[in-house]
Amino acid sequence: PYGDTTPVETGRTIDTRNYALDFLLGWAGVRPGPRRNWRPVNPRVLDRTAPSTPVDAQGRELGLTVAQAGDPIPYVFGSPRVTPQIIAVAESGGYLYVDFLISQGEIGSIDTVHIGGEEQTVLPAWEYYTGAAGQATSTLMKNAIGSSPLAYDALAGIAHVVAKLEPTQSLDVKFDVTGLKLFDPRTSPQAEAYSANPALILRRILTDCGFTCDDDTVATAANYCEEIGRA
Repeated sequence: PYGDTTPVETGRTIDTRNYALDFLLGWAGVRPGPRRNWRPVNPRVLDRTAPSTPVDAQGRELGLTVAQAGDPIPYVFGSPRVTPQIIAVAESGGYLYVDFLISQGEIGSIDTVHIGGEEQTVLPAWEYYTGAAGQATSTLMKNAIGSSPLAYDALAGIAHVVAKLEPTQSLDVKFDVTGLKLFDPRTSPQAEAYSANPALILRRILTDCGFTCDDDTVATAANYCEEIGRA
């Protein structure tokens, strides 16, 4: 999801070619060097792997690309339509159970499902997880995997959706989401809440990458972004 002009997947692009990112980086005291070579490195990766060659009940291989351990977990900021990664697949009882990875968490909400390009209401048979620290383990996936050597966990801090699909349903699935909740040093009491403010987005990325940001300057930058209509 990273590139020279779009460092994170976001509903509002942060363009390294204009003043906005350089301005915020300067205020945060970060000097990344030549902008052409600077790409944020997502420090969090998948720490387990799903079956790499899923099969159906007849043992036929399913033509799916499944993310593997070591693959990066994306950030989703703003309110975009997300094409998820598949992180686990299992077939059971004539249904295909697919775990779709959306983002690092915690995000605000999962609002709309699109299957095969058609908008759906949020399907009650599916399980939706926003990436909260104490979220539960998927019952659908645990039951579908059964005695598989894959020990399924709660994926704390990862926003994902476990889908129960009939054989005729499309795997072209997308989600409209309200993106990551962000820490805002201007609030009291201080807590994380949804925001698309570029200064708060940058703070999250830099903090995750091990930098320490001065929250007074982050607050000033966040105010400025709001004044110029960038938040």
